[in-house]
Amino acid sequence: MHIPEKSFSMNKWNQQAIQGLSFVVILSCLFSCAPQADHAKDLPKQAFHAIPAELPPPIKAKYLDPDSLLPPTIIPLKKQPKTIPAHQNVYAAGAPTVVQIPNEVRVTTFGENEVPFPVTVLVKKTIVPVSHPKPVPALAPAFKDDAVYDINYLSDEQGLQFGGGGLLEDSRGNLWFGGSGGVVRYDGKHFFHYTQEEGFPDLGTSLVEDSKGNIWIASERGIWSYDGQQLTHYTVEEDESDNVFRLRFCNSIIEDSKGNIWFKNIGNGVEGSGAYRFDGINFTVFGKQYWEPIHQDGKQLRIQDHGVNAIFEDSRGQIWWATQGSGAMRYNGRQLIHYTKQEGLIDNYLSTIQEDGKGNIWFGSGWDDPTNPDKGLSCYKPAIDYPQSKGGTFSNFTLEDGLS
Repeated sequence: MHIPEKSFSMNKWNQQAIQGLSFVVILSCLFSCAPQADHAKDLPKQAFHAIPAELPPPIKAKYLDPDSLLPPTIIPLKKQPKTIPAHQNVYAAGAPTVVQIPNEVRVTTFGENEVPFPVTVLVKKTIVPVSHPKPVPALAPAFKDDAVYDINYLSDEQGLQFGGGGLLEDSRGNLWFGGSGGVVRYDGKHFFHYTQEEGFPDLGTSLVEDSKGNIWIASERGIWSYDGQQLTHYTVEEDESDNVFRLRFCNSIIEDSKGNIWFKNIGNGVEGSGAYRFDGINFTVFGKQYWEPIHQDGKQLRIQDHGVNAIFEDSRGQIWWATQGSGAMRYNGRQLIHYTKQEGLIDNYLSTIQEDGKGNIWFGSGWDDPTNPDKGLSCYKPAIDYPQSKGGTFSNFTLEDGLS
């Protein structure tokens, strides 16, 4: 069969056109499908980096050139600030009332004029098993922002669980605190709490370090000594048929220059109360038989049950007692010398004793009634031949002289 040449050419063109059209259609499909595939691939990536609705959007920092910032606005003061001096809590001291001690001073000599010697009581000694407490890290001491003076303090916020009773700095620089709960040692970085769990008394009323480095604790049921490893309890035998010398509340513990330990005790009522001296074996009890009978308006005042508030040894080896109602007593080893209001003392109820650098003995009163204008401080200036002499002067300071 003969096909015309022109017809063959048209068929050839039609085939080429069809092939070209098909190629275009295929390309169009490829291009139209490619974005969808890429988008499908990106979905997991976008979902992985999605920010949860509960989280804030990320912050993008922007650097600012300091030279591009405007300088701050300076506003001059309209007037100079007013300077107000801080309250230093300093008051000018007025002239004290000076009283010459009379020549006749009451003296009690043991063994004379039917005056009995002090009673000696055998001591019960017990070694107490102890354990060492774990150190508690201490935060830095705090101070109040509005304080005039830079006075730091420690409290439970710094890790101190209890304290506020006895206070002592030992020869190693440690601070010891007694209180309701036991005893605490503070080395500047840690607190060590010595409680009943470690074998210690649950109350530390007064603390002292002796000449051998032992820490002595006055407590409710006697006195205790601690050498860093061993704790020893000293008390008395309690016999129900003779309970005169039960130790109920011990305080004001000191060591004298001879190594004796002194403390005060509240006993079973008046009996057994007073000043106690411990020589390592026995307690020597200075009780109510030595208290000064105080009279006022023709009536004898009641002597307080425990008699003694504070015990102190001065630089000449004299032992002083501050009493509740009987004034001040000085013990020289053989006698008691009595000083009351009659001899010029500011009050018969005394709470503290201290000696200054010049050898004067200071007595504080007013703890029982701080608003009483007749109470305050007495400064005892001994005579030149002290301690053989009983004389000297009392200089008394009251509220009117600047005390507060």
